[in-house]
Amino acid sequence: MNYRQRLTIFYGFALLFVGGLVSALVGQQAIVSNKAAAAEHLGDINRQFASLLDLRMWARLNEVKTLAVIPVFGDRQRDPEARRLLEQAQEFVPMFTWIGFLDPQGTVSIATDRILEGQSIASRPVFQEGRQGEFIGDVHDAVLLANKFPRLPNGEPIQFVDIAIPVESIDGVFQGVLAAHLSWEWADNTQSTLMEPIAGERQKELFIISAEGNKLLGPEEWSDGTLMGFLPLEELAPGESRSLVLRWPGGTRYLTDIRRTQGYQNYPGLGWFTVARQPEAIALAPARSLARNIWVYSLLIGSLSIVGIWYLSGWLSRPLRRLSRMSQQAWSTPETPISSRYRAPDEIQTVEQTIRHLQYEGEQQKKARQLAEQASRRDPLTGLTNREGLRLFLADYPEGAIPNDQALAVLALDLDGFKQVNDHHGHGVGDELLKAVANRLRMELRVGQAGVRLGGDEFLLLLPLPMAQAENIARIIAQKVLFALTQPFELSHHTVEIGTSIGLAIWPIDHEDVLLVLDFADKALYQAKQAGKRRYIRWKAV
Repeated sequence: MNYRQRLTIFYGFALLFVGGLVSALVGQQAIVSNKAAAAEHLGDINRQFASLLDLRMWARLNEVKTLAVIPVFGDRQRDPEARRLLEQAQEFVPMFTWIGFLDPQGTVSIATDRILEGQSIASRPVFQEGRQGEFIGDVHDAVLLANKFPRLPNGEPIQFVDIAIPVESIDGVFQGVLAAHLSWEWADNTQSTLMEPIAGERQKELFIISAEGNKLLGPEEWSDGTLMGFLPLEELAPGESRSLVLRWPGGTRYLTDIRRTQGYQNYPGLGWFTVARQPEAIALAPARSLARNIWVYSLLIGSLSIVGIWYLSGWLSRPLRRLSRMSQQAWSTPETPISSRYRAPDEIQTVEQTIRHLQYEGEQQKKARQLAEQASRRDPLTGLTNREGLRLFLADYPEGAIPNDQALAVLALDLDGFKQVNDHHGHGVGDELLKAVANRLRMELRVGQAGVRLGGDEFLLLLPLPMAQAENIARIIAQKVLFALTQPFELSHHTVEIGTSIGLAIWPIDHEDVLLVLDFADKALYQAKQAGKRRYIRWKAV
């Protein structure tokens, strides 16, 4: 058997064998890796969903508690002021479907849109429980308000979560109960906001399950109130999660992530479970398709290679030897001189290693450039945009190019009390606090908006907004940021409290030059500092 035949048989069948083996291993590994990645992504989505539910309920609870301590309730002479306060709260937070003040006998004294005013709801849990202390009622259908609000688009009645806070005078005398009905649509909106960018093609779905195991929110194929007894809910403690592959009713296998909510700060939670699921076949489809393609391509390449080797092996040896020599020269050093003899396998390996090395170096250089470019735009401590990123962001707002329907609100922030934390606890705690501040600022940002750390404890929020609503929305966000940053920060070993001062300016309302608008926001920040801190000031031309 001559060299050409031996070369063809050896390399051809070796290639087929190795190709088949690698195809099987790589395909299986791709499926395992894809399953793990899909489960991890599903868990991340579910964790975000549970956190958002707890955080938003915590925010609504504290908004009602804040209203309850304002000394306008129970004084009939101040009823107009109290009514205006409730209506403003509902306007700022539309998910409050109804807010009312109940007198000590349970009669609705003041309510938004005057709904139920003069009616007694003393027998309702919102009064019975609310007069005893802080009360949060789980999801339920509207009873007294059923005929006051339209049904949902799917025909189901509107549902509420109740919040009730007892109101006392300065002397501690019970004045009544401040009650609020929180529309359950906010949970559906939270789900839609989280899932919209990712749910379409991958069939990911989210559920909210009550502490008793009944469905509160999820796909319409499951009726509200359905007992989800097939889910292993009882095994989870608050804050715990479990990821598994589960066969749901109907026979379909789903990647399933179950998490039990745990509340947030002073909001204890209602014991809800959040469930994220995705059909296993959909989750693993890319990996299985890749595995099939690997098999097909391996077989095709192997078959063509046998034919190619047969025709090429007769005249390939000499050019390959020269190519191998050139490749070794590219690798050679004085310490590793080039050998004077070559054998075909060594020559092929030499060329292959050279090509792979060049490709690897090219990929590494590309990754290094990408990482360097990303790092140049991010603050290394907080992960927020830095000054270079700010410059690139503002490049979209050149002077003279003013859109008709968009404005840019600029909030300049400086932390109040940060220096004392740094001095008392050290820079390590200060750095941890800056990271926590950055995380809370991110929660107030939407897509297209940017948080910037200028240095130290100075930050910027850049908020592209509709021109007609920019003023109102910017003021609301400034208030929310003020509130968020005054809440205690639970750090690794310390609990600290700080505040912030904010300067607000809006481009192009204040000026066509966006850089001048940034300067205006900074001046307004200085005015806020001078006025006593922990407030925001809207810049005005003198």
